[in-house]
Amino acid sequence: MEMNELKPESSEAIIDRNSQEYAPLSPEDIQLIKTKFSKKRKVVYYCMTVFLVIGALVSTYAIINYGAGYRLLENLIPFFVGIGLALICLLVLFNYNQEINLELKNSRKCIYKGVVTKRFEKSVQTGTGKNKNTNYYYYIYLGDICIEHKDLYFELSVGDKIEVHISEKLGIIFYKNIIKNKAVADAMPEVIDTHGPLLEIKYKQEVNHRIEFLNDDEITGLKAQKKRRTKRILIVGAIITLLMGATAELNLYIDSYWWNEIIMWRLGFWGIPLAFFSLLFYRRTIPLSKDIMEGKKIIISEKLINKEESYSDAAKAYTYNIKGIRENLAVSKEFFDSIGPGDDFEIHQTSVRNKLLSVVILKSSFSYKNHEIFKSR
Repeated sequence: MEMNELKPESSEAIIDRNSQEYAPLSPEDIQLIKTKFSKKRKVVYYCMTVFLVIGALVSTYAIINYGAGYRLLENLIPFFVGIGLALICLLVLFNYNQEINLELKNSRKCIYKGVVTKRFEKSVQTGTGKNKNTNYYYYIYLGDICIEHKDLYFELSVGDKIEVHISEKLGIIFYKNIIKNKAVADAMPEVIDTHGPLLEIKYKQEVNHRIEFLNDDEITGLKAQKKRRTKRILIVGAIITLLMGATAELNLYIDSYWWNEIIMWRLGFWGIPLAFFSLLFYRRTIPLSKDIMEGKKIIISEKLINKEESYSDAAKAYTYNIKGIRENLAVSKEFFDSIGPGDDFEIHQTSVRNKLLSVVILKSSFSYKNHEIFKSR
């Protein structure tokens, strides 16, 4: 049984205030809960049958071909394996039934009404190395009211008006009425197919861009970045190369080597670090120099359709992302707080490397500058 999604009679419908209420489950809600895991249960029953039948057939074949005798226990191993797998399936079924009974015993649902004021994604990392695991939690705020629900999180934007009925324990959605924020809806991509957080989309709007010359502040910032990179690479490269070279020369001074061994020592301890830092210098500074010599930048016109704040327990830090029609950028908290749904903004980036220079809100001229380029000099 699929949930019936009721649509508002008028797009101008207004939800007066943010509220969270509780109500008893309706007969339709109870039926939906009971049938929630019906497909999953059918799959589990099918797997149990397959495991038992295959185990029984393999054991029967072994007994017929090799006889019972003293090898009877060995011949029955496939059947015992099938029973073991079937028991695991029974545990899965037991877990499904426990969840359903928990929801039915609770016998109430949460009704949320209001305007989405904030969306917050939290990531929690546990373990290290190969045992590292990251769990994601998705929060929707209606003022001070918080809803944790992954599916709703990716369906809503800040400014949307909603009425949602959700089961209290399992988060089953019984009913939802979403009135999209018009400023965002006008720019929102048309959804073709949804796979959890992944969207296959066709854009309603094309993103415009133009070419302009770099201003003095941007040229100064890029030159300062080149100077910092050059100094860092030359200093670190010189120290490491000299240390490794000195190690080679010390070994050559202490012991006697054939001429080919001397060449190998010097090529390895002088040549390898020199070649590495030369390549690093080329990769890190030459494209940057081309950006400066080109003297131009690309300006992309965008419209905000969503913004997301997330927190990483591992890094102990927040990240603030804004999403336009095409672009997804990390910005500062001040910029994040200043921009709103549907606001027009411009992305300034270098013409050769397409590196972010700044992001500017058109209505207020408030800007966020890439701290990697515009560091205090």
